[in-house]
Amino acid sequence: MAFDDLRAWIDDLEERRDLQRIGAQIDWDEELGAITREISSQFGPALLFENIKDHNSTFCHRLFTNGTGTRERVCRFIGVPESTSYREMVPIFKERFSHPVKPARVAKGPVKENILRGAAIDLNQLPVPKWNPLDGGRYIMTSATVVTRDPETGILNGGTYRGMITGKNTIGVLLAMTQGWGKHFSKYKGRGQEMPVAVVIGPPMLGTPVLSQKGNGVISRVVPNVTCQRTAPDAKSTAVNVPHGGALQGAPQGDRSNSRRTA
Repeated sequence: MAFDDLRAWIDDLEERRDLQRIGAQIDWDEELGAITREISSQFGPALLFENIKDHNSTFCHRLFTNGTGTRERVCRFIGVPESTSYREMVPIFKERFSHPVKPARVAKGPVKENILRGAAIDLNQLPVPKWNPLDGGRYIMTSATVVTRDPETGILNGGTYRGMITGKNTIGVLLAMTQGWGKHFSKYKGRGQEMPVAVVIGPPMLGTPVLSQKGNGVISRVVPNVTCQRTAPDAKSTAVNVPHGGALQGAPQGDRSNSRRTA
């Protein structure tokens, strides 16, 4: 059984008693990350933090982690028997990647229920943790899908790049020119243009960073896509959060990064 969105996945986990809601106050500064690592190392339940320090009254106040912390959960969200081993998943993924399912373009979706623009954008309203002691700050992008479009061919690229909040409306990301979006950036730079970027957080396949012009190859089913409000890339209509804006070269911050401004 595959799931339409993150909410359906959380509901299923709770029905199976494979989700632990945490009502005690937890500090976003290293404590939340430490708890997640410990529970994950024990192949424990998925976690839903509902009382995060400094975020009781912010725009977003809950955080879901460890959703794919066991092999059985991975099997469920990709729609294969729970007895499937990781080795057995390899040919399944190869087959699905060879026959991707083309996405369906839709006009609207849950991801557009709440739209913030301009001065209303404040990334600090999201309960993003400082995951590790040596992190330079709060990483909002850990397994998100970063979507860009080739300005010449129109082909989309989706990749996973760590991104740290560096300001009210900026995210610092290492932009390597050898990566897919780095090649796109070089083309936009040559044209003297800002590169449109969309970051998909909490998509139907729960963060799995697989995207192609042909379609989805992970869950082997039609996934609805919407056009972003301001930028060119498409995004999953059932995603939880899609910050989007433009990529600009900037000074290193945190662990060497380029700046990405949200719209």
